[in-house]
Amino acid sequence: MPGKPRDTVIAAMKEVIKVANAEGVPLRESEIAGWLKINDALSPEGMPSMRQDTLQHRPTEVDLFAGTIRRLGKKHGIPTPVNDFLYTRLREIEASYA
Repeated sequence: MPGKPRDTVIAAMKEVIKVANAEGVPLRESEIAGWLKINDALSPEGMPSMRQDTLQHRPTEVDLFAGTIRRLGKKHGIPTPVNDFLYTRLREIEASYA
């Protein structure tokens, strides 16, 4: 698992691209650079909605995002270790809400 958050995001996006292509959705790895450029332009004080959810002990959208990639990856025999990790970790966080 990549140690840096940005590396993890890039690795997860590469899994999404492989799964999307298997589903007939034509995405290319070259599109990652454009997304990173947009992300880099965002305010550093900003916070992703899933992080806001975990801080407020609300259910996240992890099943919609990483869960979908995991299911479709299995369908096509495509390993999704980064999305598996993210899914499992967010479910652990949700389970810890008291």
